[in-house]
Amino acid sequence: IAPAFLEALDSQPWKGNIRELRNVIERSMIVCESGYLDIADLPFDIQNAHYEHSNDSSPGSFELSAMERRHIARVLEYTKGNKTEAARLLKIGLTTLYRKIEEYKISDL
Repeated sequence: IAPAFLEALDSQPWKGNIRELRNVIERSMIVCESGYLDIADLPFDIQNAHYEHSNDSSPGSFELSAMERRHIARVLEYTKGNKTEAARLLKIGLTTLYRKIEEYKISDL
């Protein structure tokens, strides 16, 4: 587990909700490609909050849209193309998911 991953989790106001923390870690494990949890595996809102509060104002060489495209594609791969389940895991509406699939030209699995 990368230190930045743990720092990002530690900086979140979990408000005593261990289930929320558990869900974030599980989602991160789902989208992790390397077997090594890094900040790029966290949901975008947590990544953004981490970069806003850290001295590292740039999340590396990734553009947000490229990160979002990869994240959506990985979740779709994990759900074997089940868009309803992917939208649920991504915490976005199904219509939004379809729009992003078209916008990012993500092919069906």
